[in-house]
Amino acid sequence: MSRGAWTAGVFYICPRMNPDGAEWALRDTPKIIRSSTRPYPYDEDQVDGNYYRILPEGRVRDYDEFMLKVNRDREGLDLNRNFPGLWRQEFEQMGAGPYPTSEPEVRSVVHFIVHHPNITGGVSFHTWSGVLLRPFSGRPDDEMPAEDLWVYKAQGDKGTAITGYPAISTYHEFRYHPKDVSTGGFDWIYEHLGLYKWTVEIWCPMREAGITDYKFIDWFREHPVEDDLKLLAWSDNALQGKGHVDWYPFQHPQLGAIEIGGWDKIHAFRNPPLHLLENARE
Repeated sequence: MSRGAWTAGVFYICPRMNPDGAEWALRDTPKIIRSSTRPYPYDEDQVDGNYYRILPEGRVRDYDEFMLKVNRDREGLDLNRNFPGLWRQEFEQMGAGPYPTSEPEVRSVVHFIVHHPNITGGVSFHTWSGVLLRPFSGRPDDEMPAEDLWVYKAQGDKGTAITGYPAISTYHEFRYHPKDVSTGGFDWIYEHLGLYKWTVEIWCPMREAGITDYKFIDWFREHPVEDDLKLLAWSDNALQGKGHVDWYPFQHPQLGAIEIGGWDKIHAFRNPPLHLLENARE
């Protein structure tokens, strides 16, 4: 290369890996699903008109006067469990699909990446938590090459400096259950192809409310009452109270006198409200 010559970097951007699911979420009456709109594992024809969940006549078995068990959602796929890396069958991990890349959205991404050997890394954007996630998802750090771990830590420090989001290990610090791990995700590009990969979980209502000492998923299992008060104050001020519905009485035909209300998760938690969308990246 001659003196003064330079090479241009190339970025490939996929605005929506799951356009159908995103459109459902953006409707006037949103329907939020985990991922794909394809019915799975049940694929019965859609029932036209009103749809009712019918329970057998008699008493609800094992009803504890608190929890009423219902069927799983009809759209049970999770595209972030359908990638080839450490893919596990449905009985091990719900939403994984019948086989790796069984879903066209995932298969298209995998096909594109393996046919573009110039790609050296990737970032996927999810909501929500306000955190930067790195591999592994299914294995501990001591199984990662030390050189890769050093690079990841350097990248993570830079990412935190830019975004303010902490950079953490998915396996060690971001589990939905302490005895289970999540696999079959976009970590595939690191596990199979050796490409550095990060997941950016954008938007965090706790951060918006001034709560900085929180442990992501663990926060939902245990947090001080003061955090709830901060979130309610934030909802009143920033969301004009639309993030939380005051509880009101309702006479349920089977369960009797109940109350309906609480957090509107679609409006306040899952994604930034529209008027705060531009600030979500900060």
